[in-house]
Amino acid sequence: MSEPRVTDVGEAGALLFRALVDLANSRPDVRDALALVAKAAGEAAPSPQAEDAGADGPVLVDKVLTPRPMPGREDSSRPPRQVDLSVIVRRARWKAAACRLAVDRRAAEEGDAGIARLEENLRRQRADLEDCWAWMLDSPRNQPEDRLLLDVAACYDTVALAAESVEHLQERGALDPKPPAELLYLLAESQSALLSALHKCDLRGDSDQRDLFLWLKDQTTRHRIYVDRHMRLDDPADSSGSEELGDRLKTLVVRRVKNLEQGRLRGQLLNKVRYHVQKADGRATEPDQRAIEVACAEWIKAGLDAKDAELVGLVAEVMSSEDGGAAVAEVLGESTDGAPTERRRDILVESRALLETRRVLMIGVADQADDAHALVEPLGLAALRFVSIPSNVEGMPLIEPELDRPDVDLVLIAYRLPAEDYASFKTLCMEKERPFVRLPGGLAAEQVGHQVLRQVAWRLRQEAPKA
Repeated sequence: MSEPRVTDVGEAGALLFRALVDLANSRPDVRDALALVAKAAGEAAPSPQAEDAGADGPVLVDKVLTPRPMPGREDSSRPPRQVDLSVIVRRARWKAAACRLAVDRRAAEEGDAGIARLEENLRRQRADLEDCWAWMLDSPRNQPEDRLLLDVAACYDTVALAAESVEHLQERGALDPKPPAELLYLLAESQSALLSALHKCDLRGDSDQRDLFLWLKDQTTRHRIYVDRHMRLDDPADSSGSEELGDRLKTLVVRRVKNLEQGRLRGQLLNKVRYHVQKADGRATEPDQRAIEVACAEWIKAGLDAKDAELVGLVAEVMSSEDGGAAVAEVLGESTDGAPTERRRDILVESRALLETRRVLMIGVADQADDAHALVEPLGLAALRFVSIPSNVEGMPLIEPELDRPDVDLVLIAYRLPAEDYASFKTLCMEKERPFVRLPGGLAAEQVGHQVLRQVAWRLRQEAPKA
């Protein structure tokens, strides 16, 4: 097969320099001449495109000639280099394709028209890519074996996927206020695996590995996130695990986007429920109940936590399981009849620990009196006073003086007050610092204990019973 054509001045210069480096391995005079040129031109700096000529080669094989700035003339005002992730994506994918083409070109017969067309197409694409060194196609040295080239190609693909994943998450707003540490660890592993694969091919570095590392370094510094793996040359990542690493990147992106979307949906549904709760002011009308039921159904369908404390607290303010359908019942979880015996026992133990020695006022109707007094022993109450509200009498005139009594630590309300009265009742309880619990699910000890734990456990833990 004929040698590839040199198409521009930059390629010609790179080809001539590499030829001089190869010649320096066998010609001491050439080696000395290059050393003199390096000394005269200034300090030699590492190049991501230089090749390693081996232990016997000159120091210059891993360097490019970089003029040294005059003392005191360093440009400290120069802004840091900006990394374009989209360039990394396109360039790394081009290099992956070029590595695979190099393998196919070596296996093809000389003059293969199909391979020639593929190579010509790749070289045209390369014209639009900045800082893209085609070492796998143009190096005058013998190419690495196929296994190593395919390994490098897979690593290039993973680096492209890593940069593309960051772009996707940025567009969706999933990196605000800062990128997750798990993502930064995967980026560190991706760039390190590529560097490791290149080292196996006697190459020192690569523009895509360098740029991804620079972007990563900027993020860890800016957000003060410490990534303790694969950020140093003495901690290389495994270059043979590209497929598995790519799967982890894809899983992270899907999970992060899903969490973001669910978080936004959660906020929207909570706002919808909150609006109807505030509008109901203690007792939801039928249209408000239907709207809350729809919101709860959407919540459950989206896979959000049906026991979300904020949602449960809002719905419980104006509805019980009897007011809504299956979605409201699932959110409130008010029935404990189907719960395992161990769970019912736990409810009693937890609620009794909060209610022991407390004095309770219960508001209900006459036929609930016996069930109410039966709660004293299982819940460990110090006392229970039951106030019955006749069906043809306004409740608030009877309730208000009871809230003024000094021997009330907790109010249990098993009576359905009209919306206006319920709003007044809530206001009085707040003013008199009386915690209260609605009992929409019956007066069995487990059900009462369940409602106490769900509605006021946080407050009872902070308050000691009144003397």
